[in-house]
Amino acid sequence: MMKNIVKKMNRGILLTVAILIVVSIYLVATSISQAAEKPAIEQICRDYTASEISYSLLPENWRDSTEPMPQEELDKYLASMETDIAPWYIDNERIRKLALDRIKNDLEYQADSADRILEYTKEIVKFESLSFSGNEVTVVFRSRSAVERSISENTSDTDRTVEETSDTIMLQKIDGEWKLVYANLYQPVRWDTSYKSFY
Repeated sequence: MMKNIVKKMNRGILLTVAILIVVSIYLVATSISQAAEKPAIEQICRDYTASEISYSLLPENWRDSTEPMPQEELDKYLASMETDIAPWYIDNERIRKLALDRIKNDLEYQADSADRILEYTKEIVKFESLSFSGNEVTVVFRSRSAVERSISENTSDTDRTVEETSDTIMLQKIDGEWKLVYANLYQPVRWDTSYKSFY
């Protein structure tokens, strides 16, 4: 009877060891795979950030103008924005609409007001974390954002802000390709000249 108990214990120990070995191999393989994905993911974040930031401004000839941007020209610019931005996102109508509407609303606001962004740059300073979960990854990075904007109908009245911000992009891997699910990039604070307050 004692021999049977020892045999069962030995089998249990061996099974536990085997499971630990398999789990360890899986974790190491996963870690290696994620590390290999890191450069491509970081580059996608850089490229998407540059693309979105470029559409945070009106066309150059309308940035320092105090006149409303004609609707026909604005519509063409918004169509161009949608053509460039939509393919970055997963093929989900609701997710794409939320991303596009956010950028569209900012452009429409500028097109109809004297509050316009004259210059906007964003430099990624450091990738702080890449958190993987299945086929998704959430990327948090620090950026140095510099924004210059007009704040009244007098185009010489400008406000320049430079600050370091924390930005987040979530991606999902579909058919071997990383696509955006969500992006939260620092946006310039709007200045309401009629109430002289931020909102």
